[in-house]
Amino acid sequence: MPSLVGRATTLVLFLALGASHSAQAAPIGSIFTTPTGGDANSTFLNPAAMSTIEGTEIAFFASVSLIRAQYSRATPSAYDGQYLDQARLDAPKPDVALSVVTDAGLSELDIWKNFRFGLSATVPLLDGATWPEDSRASYYYAIIGRQVTFMLQPTVGYKINRYISVAVGMDIMAAWLAQEVNLDYGAKINQAGCALNPSAPCDANAPFKREDPSLTGLVEIGGLGWGLGVTGGLLVTPTPWLAFAFSVHSGASISVPVDIELSIPQVATDYVKEHLPTISLPALKAKGIAINVVPTIISAGISIRPLDSLLVSLDMQWIDKSRTSILDVSMQSTTTAMIADQILIKALKDDWLFGITGIYEVIPSLKLALRFEADPNTRPERYYTPVSVDFDKFALSLGIAWQATRWLNLSVEYSHYFIPSKNVEVSNFKPNANPTTPEEDGFDKPLPTGLYSAQTDRFGLSASFSF
Repeated sequence: MPSLVGRATTLVLFLALGASHSAQAAPIGSIFTTPTGGDANSTFLNPAAMSTIEGTEIAFFASVSLIRAQYSRATPSAYDGQYLDQARLDAPKPDVALSVVTDAGLSELDIWKNFRFGLSATVPLLDGATWPEDSRASYYYAIIGRQVTFMLQPTVGYKINRYISVAVGMDIMAAWLAQEVNLDYGAKINQAGCALNPSAPCDANAPFKREDPSLTGLVEIGGLGWGLGVTGGLLVTPTPWLAFAFSVHSGASISVPVDIELSIPQVATDYVKEHLPTISLPALKAKGIAINVVPTIISAGISIRPLDSLLVSLDMQWIDKSRTSILDVSMQSTTTAMIADQILIKALKDDWLFGITGIYEVIPSLKLALRFEADPNTRPERYYTPVSVDFDKFALSLGIAWQATRWLNLSVEYSHYFIPSKNVEVSNFKPNANPTTPEEDGFDKPLPTGLYSAQTDRFGLSASFSF
């Protein structure tokens, strides 16, 4: 018969690895970075774009998105019947890319002149949310949730002829997971009582009312794992004013060692000792292996130069996020033998992003850029929670680039995101008096229905050095 800790751990692992908030899907680099070229950071979107660079170029881009989000829960607290204050978060979200492309000084040698070598470091996927610790509207979903993928990408490009360039490389990836969440031990004790006496009527709020702040315990989870993938790209330039680009990142399954620590409030320990003596309730510590799936990313683009001073670029990015729906956690060691392996569900749809960019050369040393971007929601409504939120996002970006010297180019940009609010009325999450499967236990939470809204502005700057 499962222990209270065993039941709690099913939920804990679901929280740790199923949470995400507004995953990044935007192209890596500045507004002047395109799949057909622009600067060395183009190598993430399409490594074959290296063929447009002569000599050596180092490109750096950094931006911060200022995210402001609100959640107004539609249902009152099960503990006192009161409606909860609106939960608010203010979260800066950084994006960083650093890339170098070079011909290694071999351009004078016939056998090497068409080769390019690149290395980039990026953060292509970043999920997470940090809600105020005293915000009871998001209390049992997460205080802190983070899922970050770092990527190091060494690539080699070859220009077959003046029309076609190709490139291949590796994606060396690190996945970092971190979570802090409050666990409702009142609910877990109620569930344990139902499990011990299944013939008795089970009540989700007996003997303890749910959402009692005095019966919460902090759960801390963290882990870092490594994986490998491959990348490739194609650039076709049939005329000087027209170019096509296509690239793919294979993604990977990364084994992430997970450490879990769970503190249990004294009132819960005392009650279990007196009324449920057959249940083991130690302070939980566990180690496991989580299989974190980094999705496939496919990018494509077309650039047209209708005027010598004007470049128009259309791009598309597809991320196979539905591939991450199942997460497999294998427990390696615990302080109780009753914690079993888990199959956890993280429901997402594939992510499509579409963008159009116009770059106009005012004078040879000054360029202006305007970009519109559409990124539809990837989260089905029934899986919305305060830490698994996504929206339909539409962004308008402005940028200016200045060729300060022959070898230094600087740019700045600003983006505003237009984000329609989401009123969630249907949810798979609901209080369950006696969950019997890992999936049911993962959904056993306060109803997260209500109004979700967000506002985001993004500020970025970049510098490229050519020599």
